Amino acid sequence: MDIKLNPDFGDYSKDATGKNVKDTLDERKDWVENRQHAWNYKKYAYFFLESMSPETVATNIHSSGTTTTPSQDNESIFAFINENNFTGANAIGYSFSGGYLTAFHQDTSDIRTLKPSLTSATISVLGGDNLFDAFIREVDVKFKVYTFDDLNLVERSFFLPGAKATVKYGWADQPDVNLSKELEIRIHDFGFTMNDDGSYDCYIKGLTLGFFIGQQQVSDTIPLHIKEQNALGDGAANPASLPQAFKAAAICAHHNSSWYAWFNTWTAGHMKKFPGLPGASYSSLTFYAACLHPELSMASLLNYFEPMYYYISLEDLIEFIQINQGSAQFSFDSKLCKIKPGHGKAELYGSADPRKYIFPGRMAYYGRSTGFTGTHSNFADAPMLGAQPLKIQNILISHSAINTFYKQVFEQKEKGYVKKTTAKTVNFLRALGNDIDRLSGGLVDIEIQKSKDKDDQFVIFNKTSLQEKANIHSAYVYPFEILKQESIIKNVTFSSDINIDDMLAMTVGRVKSGDVSIEPIKTVYTNAPPIKVKPKTKSKLNDLYGIGTPGPDLIAKWGIFNTGIDDAKAIGIADTMRKLLVGPDGTNGTNITQKVLPYNLKLGITIDGVENIGFAEPVTIDKLPANYKNAGAKFIVDGLEHTFDGDGGWETRILTSMVIGDL
Repeated sequence: MDIKLNPDFGDYSKDATGKNVKDTLDERKDWVENRQHAWNYKKYAYFFLESMSPETVATNIHSSGTTTTPSQDNESIFAFINENNFTGANAIGYSFSGGYLTAFHQDTSDIRTLKPSLTSATISVLGGDNLFDAFIREVDVKFKVYTFDDLNLVERSFFLPGAKATVKYGWADQPDVNLSKELEIRIHDFGFTMNDDGSYDCYIKGLTLGFFIGQQQVSDTIPLHIKEQNALGDGAANPASLPQAFKAAAICAHHNSSWYAWFNTWTAGHMKKFPGLPGASYSSLTFYAACLHPELSMASLLNYFEPMYYYISLEDLIEFIQINQGSAQFSFDSKLCKIKPGHGKAELYGSADPRKYIFPGRMAYYGRSTGFTGTHSNFADAPMLGAQPLKIQNILISHSAINTFYKQVFEQKEKGYVKKTTAKTVNFLRALGNDIDRLSGGLVDIEIQKSKDKDDQFVIFNKTSLQEKANIHSAYVYPFEILKQESIIKNVTFSSDINIDDMLAMTVGRVKSGDVSIEPIKTVYTNAPPIKVKPKTKSKLNDLYGIGTPGPDLIAKWGIFNTGIDDAKAIGIADTMRKLLVGPDGTNGTNITQKVLPYNLKLGITIDGVENIGFAEPVTIDKLPANYKNAGAKFIVDGLEHTFDGDGGWETRILTSMVIGDL
């Protein structure tokens, strides 16, 4: 997947002729200016709500005979029992196409009752729980049913939580791919009210598939191999939770491989890797065992049968989870997973807390390098780490981190009466990613984005790598025009979204102290008062490269094997690495490519319906206040809303937020 968070307007979709949404809107401007009858006076939008056939089922052969069970474990059970009563000419909203009489039932016993008819529909294009779940669609359809028999058919087709349905919409007789769309939804809400004349006002609400993959859960019922169960001791749960299953698999992999190999001198930095247990589900994965204890004598080692920490690479951890999910929904972007250390000195960076994460290559250096001696007193000297490419897939994740964030996500409270029993996979991985970002000083910012190509897939990448690659001057900003003959705008709104706390924080004192930057304000308001920031004490970190090779007394990360590690020290090391990354010899911290005001300005643009406007695509309008226009204000699409009135009207409202400067 090609990830673009700085897209040109109209990038996302092209039809067979190469036309994208920009071309469609430009063509529409010509239709409006020249008063083309087909568009200005005769256009008609259709909207159909169709039921879907029940899911197919798989046949499983057991010793007791043949049984038939649903084929998709993650689907609602109602997706297998709904009836398919509304398709084709019977779809809700379809009756307009054949004239007035087609709105009525045609069978001889009931020729005077109306078929169900569309009242209105709204499609909201949302960002989901997270920015990177962009463009999840929520569909809200209102329709009227005139007979009790039809209400029963509606109930069996649509009034089922998790049942599938299809909506089709567009402009009639317009083949342009940007003027029509078909969506598959999962129904999550429904209901009706009865009217005085015996008719029923009904509604259904549904979400596109993207929402549901975000709810994919880490299995907490992972079956264990008998050796894995024994590794956890008597009374261990089987099936087990993710942290328990990982620890059991790691212990078995460790003990199954050269039982006596780990009786070598076991000191801080000693690491071994082991293949998964043969015959177990994880035989294709690799596990690591390491010691962070400063020193262990041979005598004490005889009573120290386990290393202190077990690890698995991020790539194998995701595979570990997906083996138990039965589906592969997460993959790594092929171009945006590199880790690029600042200043070119990889050993200064990596993880500030090797108890939780160890980065590959020289970033696994924590002092006391002795070279390749068989027993490695430094992770970076271990061939399995030192030779690994600097990519996020190769970051080692410890059992400690897995347990911490599984528990954190697992124990999040949910509203309602349903007791929470599992953790969402994407939330668990994002929690790990946030912690890696913090403990790497911002060097690695792992993001998980819903694929724009496949609704059931997530793509993982290093956002820091993306920001380095982005060509910030290439974005095409679509210019909507208001007071011109060819204007296609029906309505414009401009509003602020002010955070009171941020507004109160904009004091002269806060600016002087350096807590708040006045640079974005000066970009818009050129007459802002000149306020100087008080100079801060210069850090010794800036002098590191004029004194030869820095020693452990200057780089706390390099003293971990000698002096140990705790939470406070890990945070201090992470802060040190963050300062190195944004210091004078690294990325210029004042070179902001996208300036953000302390308050948010939103632009809303309403036009006749159009499809395929993508998330984060930039637009602007020609009539902006001079301050914003002179500052180069642009508006980034962060939401869409399609509305259908049931009488052939379709409007699209483009929702945006303002940014200033290069995109």
